[in-house]
Amino acid sequence: MVLPITLVMLAGFALTTIINVLLTDPDPARLLGFAVCLPVVFTLQLAHSLAGPRYWPARVRTITLSVQCLATYLPFTWLGSAWGSMVGLLAGSVLLTVPGPGRWALYAASGAAIQPLLAAQGVPPIGLIYGVGFTLLTGLVVYGMSSLSTLVAELYAARGKL
Repeated sequence: MVLPITLVMLAGFALTTIINVLLTDPDPARLLGFAVCLPVVFTLQLAHSLAGPRYWPARVRTITLSVQCLATYLPFTWLGSAWGSMVGLLAGSVLLTVPGPGRWALYAASGAAIQPLLAAQGVPPIGLIYGVGFTLLTGLVVYGMSSLSTLVAELYAARGKL
């Protein structure tokens, strides 16, 4: 039951972003960039959330997280805060893919990185605080739900072996 909940959660973030972007009435070039980046971010997030990335080789984790990072921050330059919830997914992916305690520093950095992007758009200080908080909270939700899905799958596998 946890796997469908994780899928619905991730789809919900994607749908929210689609609605937010469409409400900005983007021109065709921005819409094309959005149409390219959203599937990349969503597909990588699914892989990070459902495929146990901590067991992947370090090189694979580095590549997938780097591509997700690029596909997350680049659209922010032309879509602005309408794209904001995708940064929270990246924060969750950092926690899911990076081993060791250093992942918490990278998680915090991924949340803090939204601040200058929002500031460049003229977002007031309270909006900057909200943006960082929402990003970090989204990352924790993604991490928690994805970890729970992995744990439940491992539990079922272990029970099957017994």
